[in-house]
Amino acid sequence: MQTRLSASPSDAALASGVGKPSVDELRAAQEREEAAVANVTAGRVDPLLYDYLRDARVRFEDEATRIAEALPVTGGQAVRGWVRGLEQRVEEIHRGDRVADQVRPDLRDEAQRRRPDLAAAYDENRRQAEAGAEIRRVEICLDVAPGRDPDIALRRASGNAALDRVALESFTRSVSLHAVPPDARAGRACYEVRISAYRLAPMPGVSCSWGPKGPTCVWPTKKVTQVTSQLLSVEYPGKPGSAGNQSLLRGAR
Repeated sequence: MQTRLSASPSDAALASGVGKPSVDELRAAQEREEAAVANVTAGRVDPLLYDYLRDARVRFEDEATRIAEALPVTGGQAVRGWVRGLEQRVEEIHRGDRVADQVRPDLRDEAQRRRPDLAAAYDENRRQAEAGAEIRRVEICLDVAPGRDPDIALRRASGNAALDRVALESFTRSVSLHAVPPDARAGRACYEVRISAYRLAPMPGVSCSWGPKGPTCVWPTKKVTQVTSQLLSVEYPGKPGSAGNQSLLRGAR
């Protein structure tokens, strides 16, 4: 098994300015990436790849949370994040089906309509703040093939060396625990590990909810952190749309 740092050929070429890819090459690369994402969406993914993610998550979650908590979110950064979040939420609303919203029946009585909906207000506050969060994301890719351990590559660095390190180490440890089956198909699986931090905009009162780790309460300007991860794409050898690209990574038994 090899662990290495790498960038996609198109990224490297654009950054260096040497051997700049043609329009056809860029289009082909885009089509390959879209097909790789579609493989995940459609479930054309060997369960082994999710085993890698699950075991890696157990190893990086605690340290990634500490890294997220250390992300600076000063007063100025918080205000800029609220503005970004508000702008994004406005765009989302304008993209939505406004007619459907208008015709949806309002079943509240007159007293309920006049009463402030604090729960909805806190939820909107959280969505806006989260949309403008400080985010660091790293992408890790595994080259999987039968008969050998997967090669691990850092496809896209996060700008945070500690996050990059823990993500690489976690996936390296994870793949060492799961042998590649002899009937596995060759493929390249890419994952994202993302951390974020934001502060809630000022609002009166405190809001509490119950989650997997018990009760959680938030209050105005509280710093909130998140760690998320996902399988982004799985690329198989061959042209997009070919039989090889439509198959599962591991053949049916």
